[in-house]
Amino acid sequence: MQEAGFNLIREFKLLKPKQIEYLETLDKDQRHIRIGLYQKDKDFANIMKEAFIKARKIFFEQNELDDSDILSIKKDAIFVIKKQCINNKYGFINFRIKNQYLGYLHLNKMEFYYTNPNTDLDIKNVNEESITYQKEYMIDFIKDLFTMTIYNDRKAVIKFLTDFIKAYRNNELDNEYYREFNSGNFFKIYEDNQFIDIKEISNDYNPQNIIKTYNYFNYLIPIANIYI
Repeated sequence: MQEAGFNLIREFKLLKPKQIEYLETLDKDQRHIRIGLYQKDKDFANIMKEAFIKARKIFFEQNELDDSDILSIKKDAIFVIKKQCINNKYGFINFRIKNQYLGYLHLNKMEFYYTNPNTDLDIKNVNEESITYQKEYMIDFIKDLFTMTIYNDRKAVIKFLTDFIKAYRNNELDNEYYREFNSGNFFKIYEDNQFIDIKEISNDYNPQNIIKTYNYFNYLIPIANIYI
């Protein structure tokens, strides 16, 4: 939904005319800040929340969407499966097409959207630190799996996946693959009869001392259940 907050305010007249006129004089960034200040008022925040719901409902009705057409719903975005939505504008509200994806996975409360081999995954519900730490490891593994799925036969995909899981379990991967893929991004290790969370380990650290269950049960097992 293009510049959602401001256009909802204009379409549903959520502020006084003079306030809307004032917002129109601001550039996009300043307008975003000002609307954020307005939403510190709980009553107005609730009005805005209802306006987002109303706008999404209009989009559903205009494009005759049902539950099976919807992959995911965000505050100002709707992810649709295999259906061309051509009725995207209603007054000031404009649901412009921002991205088109070839693949999707929902893992550990994160959503992974795949475009092509040359484009980074679009990941929802993840912090920037996780992207930094996991980019060349678990994220690249998931991206490679998408690529294999789309461009190779099922037998090749299963082999790629089972080989990776076997290598993971046998401590054959770079230690960074064993960093827990969550908001903390710690390694969980067992030393001196206790479990410890640490941020960094050396490249030659014994991987047998790293507890590997987090990524295994939250990513690899769910993926295996999908593919195998």
